[in-house]
Amino acid sequence: MKGIRPEYLFADKPYDPAVTPADYGALDIVSDGFHIYGEIMWPDSGFTDRPCVILSHGYPGTARNDDLAHALCRIGCVVLIPHYRGAWGSQGKYLVTNCIRDLVHIIEYVQTDRFCEEYRINKALIFLIGHSMGGCVTANAVKYTEGIRGIVLMAPFDPEKELELCGADAFWNLMQDGYCLSSDGIESIGRDLIFHSKELSLEAAIPWLKRVDVQLIQGSFDRLTPHEIMGKRFFQQLVRQKSEHIRNLQIYPADHGLLGCRCALVRDVAEFMEDSIEEQ
Repeated sequence: MKGIRPEYLFADKPYDPAVTPADYGALDIVSDGFHIYGEIMWPDSGFTDRPCVILSHGYPGTARNDDLAHALCRIGCVVLIPHYRGAWGSQGKYLVTNCIRDLVHIIEYVQTDRFCEEYRINKALIFLIGHSMGGCVTANAVKYTEGIRGIVLMAPFDPEKELELCGADAFWNLMQDGYCLSSDGIESIGRDLIFHSKELSLEAAIPWLKRVDVQLIQGSFDRLTPHEIMGKRFFQQLVRQKSEHIRNLQIYPADHGLLGCRCALVRDVAEFMEDSIEEQ
């Protein structure tokens, strides 16, 4: 059974005694000498030629989008859910620039022949999905990698636009919301974002994003990453780039967590991936 089976997005695949069942395990990848922990889940052995999805969390302490991870695994994807440096028990200190390095190393890891053979992954079908701060990390990691098929940015955080929107004082207050992290303090995290704000902006990543399929998902009631300020201009500039790749925009009647539309989100992400795979 090659590719994905969207009919299992919201339904369990019937038990087949002839295949090894789906399961999950611990993730442990070394990045710059630090152990990055997390979870990896894989579908039953009836699925071959599997896509691989790396799902990036937002600022530590917020939602991890596990519903999306399980749905994508049900339809045939191998899904990695890493906890970036300093987050949820992973070693090292949390900085957004460190998260980008970690994601680059994880991408390199899943692209190895050994990993692809072990998990029966099609190396040409690697997708990145990031929510909020994880969207910023995902967009920027593409600058330093090759071979990514597509990315999904869910309410992506843009530090440059956030500074323009709310100013430095409110920006610092946002950093207070994180927990479950190890760092050198809120000031260190904030200085890292402010110092690198222009290079970490979504618009700065466009020259690299034009090489991959892109889906942008935002909430119309999102006050943290409002579409009119953070997403609209970025997406307009992206679609103006000469490219045969997919450009997909979804706006839901939701706030930053995209709650109240999770079934639509899961369905639309799966359809985006299916379209991307068919164009391979």
